[in-house]
Parts: sequence; C-alpha cells; structure tokens
Amino acid sequence: MTERLIRTLEIHLGKWVSGETMAKQCGCSRTCISRQIQKLRLEGYPIEASTRKGYRLLRYWDALSIHHIEKNLKAQTITQIHLLDQTDSTNRQCKIFARQKAPEGTLVLTEAQTSGSGRRERSFFSPAHKGIYMSLLLRPACTVQDATLITSAAAVALCHVLRQNYNLQPSIKWVNDVLLQGKKIAGILTEAELEMEANHVSYVILGLGLNVHEKQEEFPEALQSIATSLTAVAPLAYDRNFLISSFINEFFDLYRGLGKRSFMPQYRHYSCCLDRKIQVFPFYGTPYPAYVKGINDQAELMIGKEDGSSCLLNSGEVSIRC
Repeated sequence: MTERLIRTLEIHLGKWVSGETMAKQCGCSRTCISRQIQKLRLEGYPIEASTRKGYRLLRYWDALSIHHIEKNLKAQTITQIHLLDQTDSTNRQCKIFARQKAPEGTLVLTEAQTSGSGRRERSFFSPAHKGIYMSLLLRPACTVQDATLITSAAAVALCHVLRQNYNLQPSIKWVNDVLLQGKKIAGILTEAELEMEANHVSYVILGLGLNVHEKQEEFPEALQSIATSLTAVAPLAYDRNFLISSFINEFFDLYRGLGKRSFMPQYRHYSCCLDRKIQVFPFYGTPYPAYVKGINDQAELMIGKEDGSSCLLNSGEVSIRC
C-alpha cells in the first residue's frame, strides 16, 4: 500500500490529492492513509497536509520505488521485485527466493540492512535511505568457470553507469571493489550454489552495495580513510532508482555475452591494480608482496613475486602498495 501511496503523490507532484481519493486508490480507509502519511513524513518525505485539501508531495524524494525502477528498465530482465523497508541482508533474502525456485531476474531491495556483509563476512555499512542495497537472482546457463566472471561484469557495468551519467572516474580494485578517488564506494558479493559433478551452476546471487548519499563524517571512524560515497566525492543529484535500473540495464548487456568475455578490455581499463605493486592476502597462508603484470580473460591477476617467479591469482585479496 505504501508503494501505491507514494506513486499517487509523485504522479500529482506539487498538487493536492484528497484523502478520500488516495483511500480509494489504495483500497483502505482515510484513517489508514493518515497513519501512512505520518510514517512517511517521519522518514523525511516532504509531504504537506491540509484538513480541507488533503496531501501533496512538495518535491521528489529519493526513496526506492518499484514503479520508478521498472519504468527505466529497457528490457524484460527483471521478473519480480521485492522492496523491503529493512532486512538483515538482501543476499540472504534472495537465497530464500532462489531455494523456492524463484525465476532469474528476481530482485531484492531494501532501504536498510542490519547485517549487510561482504567477502569473509565483513560487515557492510548500510544506513537507512542512504545507499543501494540489492541482490539479483541469476540462473546462468554456463559453466562454473564462466559464472566466476559475473562479479567482474557487474563491476564494469557499475563503472559504465557512473562514468556515462555523472562523468565520474571510478576504478576497480580486484576483484570486487569499486573505488572513487582511491576510496571504496561499492562492494560486490557474488554467491552461488553449484553442481560440481555436472560443472553446472544452480543459481548465482549477485549482491551490490553502493554508497550514495552518506556524508563523509557519517561513516564509522574505522571507515573514514577507506570508504566514501557518491555525494561525498561529487555532490550531484543522484536518483537511486535511476542508478539501480541503469546498473541492471548495463549488467544484463554484459551478462548475455558472459562467455565471450567482451567486457574484459574495459575491466582492465578500469583496474587500479595493473602495473602496480600490491600486497597479496591469501585465504590461507602468509601475505606477500607482488607486482601485477596483467589480467587474463578469466579476470585472474598475472603477478610476479619478489623471488622472480610468476603465477596466476584467482582467490584471496590484494591491497595497493605505494
């Protein structure tokens, strides 16, 4: 009902809509409309109320809206959207839908996460109404090897959106972080259920967390030097619904040709690791210094070690050494 109420106010932006009209459109009582309006005003919606005239939305408010997301999608890529006020983790919720046989293109969105996480179960700062917290269910008809490129394709898609629409200069830190001015603005967490004997992927959950409206001082102290947001770097008029639909459009363009790896030249272009000294943090073992010689078509780092040997890096994490 809240979604229909917001949509009604947005359609009549700046104009009065009576409580009776909204009650009929939302299929509820005027008292219920009044309670919902109060809730929206507490969340920050600039809604004016009049006993005689009803309600009006004074200006567009950047709240997540299924209607606004769907109207900007350029193809039938999304089959269903679940918009939640708050959840523990969109990836966890999306897994539930996946195990219930939900179709590819199921999208889970939330205004706030209480247990958002990234790689190695690190927490992801997810304040209410500030960022984009989304998970997309995929059922790729490809090998496990090709499916590992979904993270890379998503990173390229997000960089395209930020560069083409806002003239920003993002970069990718291998393998799943997108940076602006050297600080993290987005993390991508891809999780999958595999059928190893058949070399088949049952499903993939593509999770994206993007910092949009946070002020720099709003980040926890531990993140101040390593994380930032779009607004903190370039204070423009960011529309989260537009960002979501644009990302989905870009991503599916790359996803359809995943096996061709046609996006890998762009991945290399956006990489901040190429020809740089790095510190490698393997999942098991001792960190060690290395140098990035290249990135192959499987998005593996081609690194040289201090002892003169070379190898491919396809797991673990890296940091840039100055």
